[in-house]
Amino acid sequence: MPAVEGQFHTWAASTSPEDLKASRDHRAFGGFSLGSVTTWLQFCYDADYIRYFLPMSGSSWYYGTYGDFQIEKNVDFIEQLVRDNDLEEHGYFIYHAVGTNDSVKSQSIDMADEMLTRELFTPEHYVFYLKDGGYHDFNAVQEYLYNALPLFF
Repeated sequence: MPAVEGQFHTWAASTSPEDLKASRDHRAFGGFSLGSVTTWLQFCYDADYIRYFLPMSGSSWYYGTYGDFQIEKNVDFIEQLVRDNDLEEHGYFIYHAVGTNDSVKSQSIDMADEMLTRELFTPEHYVFYLKDGGYHDFNAVQEYLYNALPLFF
């Protein structure tokens, strides 16, 4: 963030941690496939700098790895992060997406199913989009971006 925001005109008044945190409402992070895993990690580590998150075709691997997703433990951790960091008050939004024909859809669907059972993850903060017929490809990513970005900014 400091490299980009120190070079280009952005909402941050400076690259100090305080100014980057103060401008978090104008910052989003998203990724596809393993980039989705990275997006979930960004939420876990940098939600005080970023308000909007777009994990596409992947789940949180904070605990576990590919094939050992530990969905409930990951959602417990994310829920606790939201509570501990008062993110309901500060604001956050996650647009989580995957296609019905995506080869890794089960991890995303399982995570979404678990998140949607929790009272904390309301539509104001968490949306799951299941693209009918969507594959693990650029066409799906284009649609996810098209649908999510207007909700972010």
